[in-house]
Amino acid sequence: MFLAERAWSQSASLKSDDLYQKKKHHIARRLNKAVHHAEQLSTLLESENISSDIGTRLEARVYKANLAGQSAFERKRWQTALKEYSIAKIISEALLSKADESARSIYKEASSAVDPGLRYCGYQLQLPAHGDTVTLARTHLSQDPTLTALLKEFAPEILETPRGSTAVTGITSIQWRSRTATLEHPEIVVSLLKVQDSQTAFDERTATFDLSVTERAAAMDDILNAWAEAEDSVRRVIDEGVNTSQDKEQKLQIVLTYVGFHFIATRVQRDVLLIKDLERKRGVKMTVLKDLVKLHDSVIQVDAKFFKG
Repeated sequence: MFLAERAWSQSASLKSDDLYQKKKHHIARRLNKAVHHAEQLSTLLESENISSDIGTRLEARVYKANLAGQSAFERKRWQTALKEYSIAKIISEALLSKADESARSIYKEASSAVDPGLRYCGYQLQLPAHGDTVTLARTHLSQDPTLTALLKEFAPEILETPRGSTAVTGITSIQWRSRTATLEHPEIVVSLLKVQDSQTAFDERTATFDLSVTERAAAMDDILNAWAEAEDSVRRVIDEGVNTSQDKEQKLQIVLTYVGFHFIATRVQRDVLLIKDLERKRGVKMTVLKDLVKLHDSVIQVDAKFFKG
């Protein structure tokens, strides 16, 4: 495992270097080396000579699949990367479902880290979008008898497709005030799909549970964060597009306005929700009044910025 980590960290260091384009071949070789060591570790843990529990074997498989996914992704072998990332996603979710509080954050982070790669591969392969990345991964999970047996023994429910789960429409363009802008940059598509996932998760959660105002506002924060990430993605594309044509630049500006507006609109909805809750507590504490003023001020500033004239 130490050898795998060493090879991976070297590839990551090279990738962050300013001479990344000239070192791509070396990066790929170091990633391949990391995958090789990770495969040896996984094979060793699954041998009859080693007495390792299922959780440890699954963790080794996640590690191997993640590195293999990165290696294939670097080579633009989207189908292979999708398969490996799907393995990493499903196993991470299985481990997360059985984890105690001390380990949940680790598995949750591991699971979330796979999502951008999964989405990007799906986009490159022009696959129909799914409601979430777990469904996408489950659909493209390789038919490995050993892995299937491990998952069935550890967390069989992870292989079952939930009732009522449906695919959602992919995103190829956005419409903003009678203008249509096609989406030509995969990173923007991936970020908007994440917004879609967050909104779907919010709708399902609020329809299933009777959430308090605080819980509903916290759930809306996930949507806000997704919109903020989408805005960052669009800005990066604009900043990097030195030789972008005027038509493409205009489309990107439309997308940026669209994303910025929906971020603000979602924030206003969240603030109004909190305002209504605080108004019921008016006169209880001075801190409540201060919070109320802050929220009103936030909404007024948005109104002045986006809706004047």
